Amino acid sequence: TFAESREEKWLLALAEDERDNLRRLEALIDAYRYPRKVTDSQLPPNLDPVRMIALLQDLIADLAAAGYGAEVVNRIDRQMLVEIDAPGLVIQVAELTGQIYGNAAAIDTIEWTKGYLNQTSAERGRLNRIHRDLYIRLLGDLAMQADWASVAQRLSAALTEFPYDPQLHLFEIRLALANGNWSDEHGKHVELYRDQAHK
Repeated sequence: TFAESREEKWLLALAEDERDNLRRLEALIDAYRYPRKVTDSQLPPNLDPVRMIALLQDLIADLAAAGYGAEVVNRIDRQMLVEIDAPGLVIQVAELTGQIYGNAAAIDTIEWTKGYLNQTSAERGRLNRIHRDLYIRLLGDLAMQADWASVAQRLSAALTEFPYDPQLHLFEIRLALANGNWSDEHGKHVELYRDQAHK
C-alpha cells in the first residue's frame, strides 16, 4: 500500500540518523515529491501530516541555528512550499531567505506561494503582516541607498498588495520629494499618513 508513496518516504525519513539533520531534512522534503496513498484516518500517529510539518520546521530551525541557513533555503524551492501547503512553513522559509539573500528574495518567496496555500484567516493575517513588513524594510533600505528607481518599482508592487497602508504611502511622498515631483496633493495627505502610521 505504501510503495512509492509519500507515506513510505516519511517512514524512511524518520529512520534516518538523528545526528544528521541535513540528511533528514532532505529525506522529508523528498517525501513531498510522491503522492499520498493513504487517508489521514488510516495513518498511524507517527505519520500524522501535521506532525511531519512540525518535524520539518524543527529541523529547519535547528539547522539555521547551527549555521546551515543557506543550505536549507537552497533545498526548499517555491514549488515544494506550494506542495507542502503549510503557511507557517512559508513564513519560516521566507524569513530565513531574507536573512540569507535579502528582503527582496523573501518577498518573492511569499508572492510566488501565498496564492496557492490553504489558509485560515489567522494564517492569512500573519502572512500578510510578514509580507508587508518585508516591503517596509526593503523600501527603507533602498531609500537609504537613494536608489529611487528601485523604490518606485518595489513601491508600485507593494501598493498593489497593500493599497491602503499609510507607511507605504509615506514612501510615495519621499519618492515624490526625491524626484522633484512634490505637489499640493502630496502636501494635503502627508499629515494624514503620518497620523495613521502612528496609530
